[in-house]
Amino acid sequence: MKSTDYKAQLFEMIIGGKGLQHVMDACSDLLGNPFVFANRSLQLVCKSSSSYETATIREGDVVRTEISIKNQQNKPYFTNNQDIRISFPVPDQYEDSQTSLVKRCHAHIFCGKNISWLCAVRMGGKAPHLGMVVTSGSLAGYSVQRNLFRQSNDRGCFYLHTEGMEFMPGETKKICWVIFPHNGKEDFLEKAGKYYKKFVHVQADRYVLYPGETCKICIQPVFQAEQVTVDGHVLIRKCSSRTNSYVYILCIYIYGEADRGTDNRNLRR
Repeated sequence: MKSTDYKAQLFEMIIGGKGLQHVMDACSDLLGNPFVFANRSLQLVCKSSSSYETATIREGDVVRTEISIKNQQNKPYFTNNQDIRISFPVPDQYEDSQTSLVKRCHAHIFCGKNISWLCAVRMGGKAPHLGMVVTSGSLAGYSVQRNLFRQSNDRGCFYLHTEGMEFMPGETKKICWVIFPHNGKEDFLEKAGKYYKKFVHVQADRYVLYPGETCKICIQPVFQAEQVTVDGHVLIRKCSSRTNSYVYILCIYIYGEADRGTDNRNLRR
């Protein structure tokens, strides 16, 4: 169907006095995409029916969220890393000092596909803070919608991008996460491993390298890994004080453009 045909059908619905929900559903049927309509405050106003569903369970201060996305077409549908964005607003912006210290945070986001998390820490440093760990599905990145008039004082609203997916006709895929309070980085990592049994924490002692320098990478799975390799090289295991956790250390030597870094990490359980 040509774009002019789409426009004609939508125009007929609007002048015919059809409601917003009817128009949203028609857009979804015509273009084969789920549609969401939000106001300037990013509050949901309307969404196309049955394109996605959200279920939330609250257990005290812990919130479990399950988002189901369905292909309503009679043909396969393919997405890339930019097609599906999930709003995850955390107040990472600067206001006056009293507001910022208590009600604003520094947000640290790691989108590592099936190992993805968000750690938000109050600017004043006083707990409790907020954490999130993905327990099902995959995140490939994130983006930010900012108020440019406020420049660096506003970090914006964060959008989490799902990894590219292939939907068969009528197929539903899910992404799930757990939101929980924590008392700081170490407590965040411990609780992330509690809520996601396949959680792996990766960190380095430095993130900027010049030719000839070394970097030590620590990989801490919360489960007993059979083996951890980077580019086919088995890493050395060292004992850790963390329960049911091991530390794998790697030194990377950077000699020039041809040997810069290693991105291919393979973790086998």
